[in-house]
Amino acid sequence: MKDLISLRNFLAMLLTGVFLVSCSPYPPNRPPMDPALILAAEPVNPRGQMQTELERQAEANRKRLAAEEESDAEVLRKKQEAIKETEVSDQPPVVEKKPSKYPTAVPTRKGFVENPYTGNEVDVRGIPGGRLVVDPEDPNQLTNKFRVP
Repeated sequence: MKDLISLRNFLAMLLTGVFLVSCSPYPPNRPPMDPALILAAEPVNPRGQMQTELERQAEANRKRLAAEEESDAEVLRKKQEAIKETEVSDQPPVVEKKPSKYPTAVPTRKGFVENPYTGNEVDVRGIPGGRLVVDPEDPNQLTNKFRVP
């Protein structure tokens, strides 16, 4: 009985294999190529049309960039001309003097200093150096304090 089962299995596998092989596609029947036709054919570029489209787009981009560079150069030239027009004056530029936080001594009057915030002369005779003082005529006495030099 065991021999029959293995024989049945063998036959089943053999028939299945034959069936599967018979269902596979056959290669198409092509006529043999004439060598003279192969040499006479011109090469075909399947991307030829796409290549020309890309070249056309690249040329359009080159033209657009050239136009942008020309407009940028013209804008820069106009800005430089405007700067030259403003720099034409022969007078030196006016430098604003920033207020100093330190008082300066008044050279004509001994014992007087100039208030760095208001420019008023303040009498500091008898006050030792390094002390904080306030100008009595200063409207903002809470914040405008300075040290005696």
